[in-house]
Amino acid sequence: MIFSGRSTNGNYAKARAECLPEILEVINDGVRRELEKCDSPQLIQLHNSLGGGTGTAIGHAILEYPFPLKSSVSVMPSHQLSNSVIEPYNATLALRDLFHNCDQTLLFSNDSLYSHIKISRQQEKVNFKDLNSLMADALGDFTAADRYRRG
Repeated sequence: MIFSGRSTNGNYAKARAECLPEILEVINDGVRRELEKCDSPQLIQLHNSLGGGTGTAIGHAILEYPFPLKSSVSVMPSHQLSNSVIEPYNATLALRDLFHNCDQTLLFSNDSLYSHIKISRQQEKVNFKDLNSLMADALGDFTAADRYRRG
């Protein structure tokens, strides 16, 4: 766990400017240690929400680690489900960083995830287990070709 001790009030830009420089070395050391445990690492993949402030900004620091292939699986915030007025602002800045630091980005819409579960599973209430299950299914389908190559 990484802790900076600063409050950024959920603001992505403030977290990148104030917290990240203090803990970037700690993040890079953590990524390096995890990669050293692997026999043949193929890529670094980040799973995150783009509406957050501090966590999203600090998480994106992982993508700045010098590694040949980096990927993200990210959820765009929803104006209907948002609990913060700055989520669209955070998402805009986070997307810019993703496009500059990732070789591949798979985006999910929070609205679409909720709608899909409500309609296809005929559920009125949606919980995190349902959302995670749906995303895991989609990600499994998306990566199947890479995991099960013939030849």
